[in-house]
Amino acid sequence: MPNLNKYKAYKNIADNYDQALDLIRDKLPVLGEPVVVPYYSPDVYDPDRRISMLFAVGSLNGEFKVFEPNDDIRSYINDIVASQTSISLSCSPNVIYANSGQTVSLSSEITTIGTISSHKILRGETTISSGTSSNLNGSDSSTNTTNDIVYTTEAVINGVKLTKNSTLYVRYPIYFGAAETWDDINNDSHKASARTSPVGTYSITVSQNGQSVFFNVPSEMSITKATVNGFYMPFKPYVSKTIDGKEYKSYESANTYTTDTLDVVIVS
Repeated sequence: MPNLNKYKAYKNIADNYDQALDLIRDKLPVLGEPVVVPYYSPDVYDPDRRISMLFAVGSLNGEFKVFEPNDDIRSYINDIVASQTSISLSCSPNVIYANSGQTVSLSSEITTIGTISSHKILRGETTISSGTSSNLNGSDSSTNTTNDIVYTTEAVINGVKLTKNSTLYVRYPIYFGAAETWDDINNDSHKASARTSPVGTYSITVSQNGQSVFFNVPSEMSITKATVNGFYMPFKPYVSKTIDGKEYKSYESANTYTTDTLDVVIVS
């Protein structure tokens, strides 16, 4: 018998193999649904009657596939359902500040030609949202952490379990601005939006002549190349600092600037 826990069986016994095939054609099994049709066969000995079994599984475009009794039908079902299913899972925002406790919105969408019997959004073993529709939404406010959080969509489609992960990145803030000293920018007014890297464009206002440009980044990040108003911008070697108990690298521009608004691009 095929490696399968459950299958649909026809009660009547077909007179022969061809008639068994006709029964399946008349009532095509749905995608991923296994069926078995018994039929009389001169090739199989039975004490009462010579009976064999025809196994089939619904495939694509109204077709079906016939299996030998010892074939692994479940493996075929898994492959056919997975190949015709796409799952997306997103979290918004996808980067937050460490220990922020910010609420994150989660959205999961399934596109499939199969039948969804279960659809869940999980954080570890905890269910955030569940249902059987193709679209599922949820939220998570338990984000007061310094570690990344992995969310999972778990779907059961025609008996096949499929999963999709999405990571919420948790990062310490980047501080930037023009100032006299590195410590002058360690406040909310100089805090960049939550991000996984310092790479990006920054608008920096130089309010007094002779100020330097500073970037204070978490110790796991680095700055290797930058431009200012389209020209190469050199930095002094970074200095290790501590901000609110977290190790940081403080980068100071090699040059000072006159009052102006600078377009600084961190390239890498």
